[in-house]
Amino acid sequence: MHNESKTLVIIPARNEAQRIPVVIRSIRDNLPHCEILVVEDGSTDDTVAVVRSLGAKIVSLPISLGYGGAIRVGFQYAATKGYRYAVTMDADGQHNAGDLPTIIDGLSRDGNDLVIGSRFLGEATYSIPAARRIGMSLFSVITSAVVGKKITDTTSGFMGVGPRALPLAAEYCATDFPNAELICIVATNGCKVGEVPVRIHERKDGKSMFTFWKAFYYPFKLLLAVSMVLLRK
Repeated sequence: MHNESKTLVIIPARNEAQRIPVVIRSIRDNLPHCEILVVEDGSTDDTVAVVRSLGAKIVSLPISLGYGGAIRVGFQYAATKGYRYAVTMDADGQHNAGDLPTIIDGLSRDGNDLVIGSRFLGEATYSIPAARRIGMSLFSVITSAVVGKKITDTTSGFMGVGPRALPLAAEYCATDFPNAELICIVATNGCKVGEVPVRIHERKDGKSMFTFWKAFYYPFKLLLAVSMVLLRK
């Protein structure tokens, strides 16, 4: 069911030894026949040992590549190993593994090449800081224009990629704010992009990638990146 045996769930993780066991067990409860890959991004805690003890696949990076770099490594692994679908999830417990079948259905049943798990179509249980809301709104305007339809959640890290989009993700996934840029690259290469509602939980600790200045800088960087993609085409 849900093409689980052909699905790889990719979890970028850095110093997540305490929280990642709950995430991995939840994935297995909801998508028991999928495979799980943790891309360990230069942790200094026991993340590697914990993941191995739980029997998940792991790629341990010798130095930190950041979120985007870790995601790209995961996509490269999925493409090389012949998986049909790859789904990215965060290691901090914000994403609800119960929504994984919905993501997979969006790819297999609805014919999308890339499916975004949108917190704005589902139930968000947290508030978003002003700077982050500004950045997300700018991302949405740019990405929606490229895709040709409204995209509500361009920075979601809960995302499914199908066989046509997977080689693009493996080759072009950016190292900073990779999700919005990947959506644009996939769309400009003739792939179909869709969104499904998901539930996102409040961040327990840590901080967002968005600062006040990044909220303005990165949307313009995205616009430049999209322009280069269009020029190459």
